[in-house]
Amino acid sequence: MMKQFLFLPALALLLLTGCQTAPQPVKTSLHTPTGPVVAGIEADIAANRLTRPTGHNALEKIQRLELISPHSPAIGTYREQVAQQLVALGQKAFIQQKYDRAKLLAVRALKVLPDYPEAGFILDAVREAQKPTSRPRRETMTVEIEEVASSPSVGVITVTVPELQGTIEE
Repeated sequence: MMKQFLFLPALALLLLTGCQTAPQPVKTSLHTPTGPVVAGIEADIAANRLTRPTGHNALEKIQRLELISPHSPAIGTYREQVAQQLVALGQKAFIQQKYDRAKLLAVRALKVLPDYPEAGFILDAVREAQKPTSRPRRETMTVEIEEVASSPSVGVITVTVPELQGTIEE
């Protein structure tokens, strides 16, 4: 009886560990129309040619794959891999305080996957890091306040400011 109680959690843990793995490359034969494109995408991702150089990067090849095979499940997988790598590079740039580079990489990740939250987090972090740390100082002036006797229902304060005179009612 005790072995059954230990077996069930161990089985559940074993089944759930497969859910946390990263997306695997799609296996495609080079002899199909999509084969060379898929091989090019995988090579570009491995070499970090994600969105640059123009004409020879993973994103352009993913777009070509969309034209050849619009319903391929590999398209989403490759887009996610490109966005993940762009975000990882953006995080590294942020840590090195290269805020413009981090922002650029996050924007590129959002162009690949518009709803990718990690890219938004980088943009928020860059915005916070670039905020000025202190408020600009404003020039101060002395103001004279004179209380005027009036009825108890109305309070009147006269404020005299150099170059400006006015009355403020409470």
